Amino acid sequence: MKAIDLGCGTGEQTAILTDKFRNAVFLGVDTSAEMLGQSKKLENDRLHFRQSSTEAVISSREKWDLIFSNGALQWSDDHEALFPALIRQLNTGGQFAEQMPVQNENLLNSILIQLKTIDAKIEVLETKLFDGTIIDHTYKRWKIKYEGEKAKLGEDFGFSERLEGNLYEELQLLPYILNMPKIFQDSSLGQKHAIFNQVFKQGLTFKEGSFRTRSINPDYVHKLLIIKEKWLLFLEQPSGVFEGIPSCGESEYPLQHLQELFRIIREIYKNKKRMEDGNI
Repeated sequence: MKAIDLGCGTGEQTAILTDKFRNAVFLGVDTSAEMLGQSKKLENDRLHFRQSSTEAVISSREKWDLIFSNGALQWSDDHEALFPALIRQLNTGGQFAEQMPVQNENLLNSILIQLKTIDAKIEVLETKLFDGTIIDHTYKRWKIKYEGEKAKLGEDFGFSERLEGNLYEELQLLPYILNMPKIFQDSSLGQKHAIFNQVFKQGLTFKEGSFRTRSINPDYVHKLLIIKEKWLLFLEQPSGVFEGIPSCGESEYPLQHLQELFRIIREIYKNKKRMEDGNI
C-alpha cells in the first residue's frame, strides 16, 4: 500500500501510522524544513519524508492508496477545489482520511482574519489618499490607528501561539490550579507571595503592613468591611465596576497572568519531585 501524510510536521504521527499499517510505505510531506529536520531519525525502508506542499503533491498527479492528513489542510485555500483534487489522486479503492479543526473557533485563526481585515482597510485608505478623496492629515490619523491595532494583534498572536504550544503541559497543571490550598502547602514563602500577586494582580500594592487595591470584585464588596477590620486589604479609591479577569496590566494580553502562574506552579512541582527523588 502506498500512503502519504500531508502536513506531517515532525513525523511522529506518520511513524505511528507506519507501525499500524505493516504493508504500507509512507511518505510524510511538510512545508517546514525545521519540522522535517526532527523527522530524519524516524526514517526507515517504509517511511520517508520530503519538504513539499499539498499543492505540489496535487500538481505531481502521483497516485496513492491512502491520503492522510491531521490538522493541516485548514491552512490551505479553496477547500471546495482542494478535496476533489486530492480524491482524484486516489487509486481505485483508495481512501482519503482527513481531520480538520473548525477554524471559526480557533483563536489564532481569528487573529489572522482580523489582521487581514486591517490590511484591507489600510489598502483602501492608501487608495483614497492617492486619488485625493482624503487629505494627508486624515490619512496619517487612520494609518496610526490601524498600525496600532495590527501591533496589538501581533502581540496577541505571539502569546496565543506560545500558549497553544504549551497547551498539553499546562492542561496537566489544571488539577493543581483547582486546588489552591494544596499549592500553598507545597510552595515556599516566596512562591506563595508570587502566586498571590498573580491571582490578585489588579493594581495590588503592599503599604504600611497591609495590601491595598484600586478595585475589588463586586462579589466581595459586602465583605469589604470585615476585610478592612482584619487589616487584610484596603480599597484606596471607591469601588468601581470590575472589568474582566485579573491581568498583568491594562496594556497586556488578558490571559498573560496565567502564563506566569503556570510557570510558578511548574517550578513548585519540579522542585518537589527533585526532593522526593532525593536529589535535593
